[in-house]
Order: sequence, then C-alpha cells, then structure tokens
Amino acid sequence: MWKWGEYNDSDSTSELEKSKRNRLSMALRDLSDSELASLRQRLATGDIDQSQLERLLDDESELSKVKRR
Repeated sequence: MWKWGEYNDSDSTSELEKSKRNRLSMALRDLSDSELASLRQRLATGDIDQSQLERLLDDESELSKVKRR
C-alpha cells in the first residue's frame, strides 16, 4: 500500500547526477582565472578524459583552497 522498502533506482540516479553537478560547480568556482583558462584549452583540444578531469578538478580545487588560507 505505502510501498515501504521499495527502492526507486531513478531517484538514486537523479540524486547522483545532482551531486555530480554540485561538486563540479563548486570545483569550478574554486579555480583561478588562469586555471580555468588552462582547463578550457585542454577541453577544447580534447586533451583530457572524464577521469582526468575529475582528478584535475579535485587537485586544483584543493590547491585553490590552500592558497586562500
């Protein structure tokens, strides 16, 4: 009747995508202008794949946070 215990896969997928977008937005906001220009260049030339992008954003985001302290 109330569907207790049912798992809705589309809800979890939607939440995962929302989480990815939020994480990406936060990482991009933390990049400096030169870091952002470098990233744009690499994306335009196709010199980066998804796993490299995730690693790069995590690394640069952490570096930017340390620089601001």
